[in-house]
Formats: sequence, C-alpha cells, structure tokens
Amino acid sequence: MWSNLEKLCVMINELDFDAAAADVATDLDQHDFRAMSEYACHAGVDPDDLDFHDEVMLADFKRFIAEFSGDLVAEAAAGIQFGADVSEDGLRIWRSIMVDRDWLDDGLYARPLGVCWSFEEGAAECHYGDFSVGLREIRVEAFVDPADVDWATTLRLNARMDEEKEIRVKDDAFVTVVSAAWVGRRHAGDPGRAMADIATGPFPAGDEAFSSGLQFRAA
Repeated sequence: MWSNLEKLCVMINELDFDAAAADVATDLDQHDFRAMSEYACHAGVDPDDLDFHDEVMLADFKRFIAEFSGDLVAEAAAGIQFGADVSEDGLRIWRSIMVDRDWLDDGLYARPLGVCWSFEEGAAECHYGDFSVGLREIRVEAFVDPADVDWATTLRLNARMDEEKEIRVKDDAFVTVVSAAWVGRRHAGDPGRAMADIATGPFPAGDEAFSSGLQFRAA
C-alpha cells in the first residue's frame, strides 16, 4: 500500500505541467509587474524602457513568459512535494478565518470550513472579515487526504503566488481538525491553543460536502 506522501507525489507528477504553464503564462501578461521585472532583467533593459507596442519586443516577451511559466510550475511542484507535511494521518493544512468568539462551541458545525488552505502555518492568512464587527481571527490546523485536494488548481496557484503555499481542497472533501488557535491574544483568558476541547470531525470543507447529508460530527 502506498503511503500518503507517495500518493501526493504521484498525483502531482501526473498533472499536465504544460497546461498549467499555459494558464500561468496567460496571467503573466505585459501588465503583470513580476513578469515585466523578470523580462527586463532577462533582456538587460530598464523596466521603464519596456515598450510592448514594439512587435519585436512583444514577441520576445511572450517567448520568455512561456519558458518562465514552465519554470514556475516546476518550482511550484517541487515546493509542494518538499514543503508539505504528509504522514499516515494525511496532508497537514492550515486555514485562518474570521469568526465569532463562540465559534469553538458551535461554529464548527455552522458552515463549511472552506476550500482554501495552506501547507505552511505561517502562510495561512485571513483575507476576509472585519474586526470592527466583533469577529476574531482563528487559525485552524487539520489533515486532509491527498486524494481530496484539487492538485491541478493547487499547482497553478502556487506557480502564480508561491508565498501563499496554497492547498485547494475539493468542494466535496472533509477535513479532520487537529487544533485551533486564536491569532493575537486580544482578550484576557483566551487559550493560546484550543485542542482538547474541540471536536475533530471530519468536517466538510466545501459547500458540496456540507450539503451532502453525511454526518460529520466527531465520533
């Protein structure tokens, strides 16, 4: 029987790297700051001197971006394979979300946990929510089966934005919660990490899993 790490590596290596690179190249057009900077360095010119109205320069830029995108995809695949924490429990992932203060009591069952996770704890940042309405940030640690990850999307996202260390979980996936930690101990008496007092699931990650009718309360 294959280990979860072996399963992860096989699933990544079986992806269409050329298709992923083509998608990334489409994003990295002449309006992308990173693409322009990389090309300017490659061409040996000042970024301010780039002129994509010049057909020769534009054609050279597109050739460069096609090759550059392929490199980004290969680097993203290697980054996931070497950076992800995979064990017999599954792939370890983190997600930061804005929640009510009583979320640990009943919020775990109120809605899906979400499909956007990270394979590095420090890269799990909250992009939505507002402290001004009484919400607080909590970082959830969980395990997911590597087979329940959308690897094609994950690869493209890491090639495009490697700082987020993205893991895009499938909409019908379930995750097993390991711990939940409040980010920034903003109130006296907050636990630094709430582990023993929370259920572990499995909990639905996406809307499809949430509405499937399956029981996800901890055993």
